[in-house]
Amino acid sequence: IGSIAHFSSAVDWFGSDWIIFKATDPRGAYNISNNITLTILEQNVSIPEIKINEFESNPPGTDAGNEWVELYNPNNNAIDLTGWKIVDKGNDTIIISGSINAKGYKIIEGALLSLVNDNEIITLKDAFNNIIDITPEKSDNSNDDKTWQRVPDGSNVWEFKTQTKGISNSFIPPITDTIPPSVQLISPENNSTIN
Repeated sequence: IGSIAHFSSAVDWFGSDWIIFKATDPRGAYNISNNITLTILEQNVSIPEIKINEFESNPPGTDAGNEWVELYNPNNNAIDLTGWKIVDKGNDTIIISGSINAKGYKIIEGALLSLVNDNEIITLKDAFNNIIDITPEKSDNSNDDKTWQRVPDGSNVWEFKTQTKGISNSFIPPITDTIPPSVQLISPENNSTIN
């Protein structure tokens, strides 16, 4: 009689572990035990969807230290991005740390980020080097505050327009004109009534 181990697909681990198998006969005259190493090389897990939502490759003034990439999380839960990577067309890599909130944004910026202005392609990879998202090839020769961005957030439509760093790409700025309009009554004259 042998012992058989069953593993549920809900087990959330991988790596190596050992299992003891025992076999005995009904009279108990024969008893054997053996350790077997079980190695799970990878899990069958779903990879969260995170989007490269907007990027600035040619900001006003000096590019160095002023370029950035915005990530967007369309999921209903926060995602840990520790060990994820931003890789540019030249294969320069920025390692990401921290998490991104549900329906939130995360800005990746700093002196190590160096995007090219012509025909840039940006790739987002998870900690296991799976490609999560990749941008189409885009150029920015404007040296201004315009960026390439998905409109609306997370869509497949890219537009080159005024940056919306850290907020929705569909954001419409409020009207800041605080001067009230002037109204002049032209008709009716002399308190007459219009029918």
